[in-house]
Amino acid sequence: MEKWEYGILEWVWDVSLMRLNLPGGRETQSTGSYAEVVTLLTTLGASGWSVAACVASSNWVLWTLQRQAEQHLRTKATQRQTEGTDG
Repeated sequence: MEKWEYGILEWVWDVSLMRLNLPGGRETQSTGSYAEVVTLLTTLGASGWSVAACVASSNWVLWTLQRQAEQHLRTKATQRQTEGTDG
């Protein structure tokens, strides 16, 4: 059975505020316009995250993100193996 983990990306576009909440209580806030939102979503996609849902109202957009719970562990293991062969 697949297990999933979830995160949230919130963007208040008229004040360029982005807030990202990921598993483990990690929260980051930054500022950005369209380009920064696209860059952040692309970076998250490279880490296995995909958009599960999106809602918008007025000046606010909220994306629910998901990835397989094991995905990040495989990514980290691959990174460690690569770092081990480089050293």
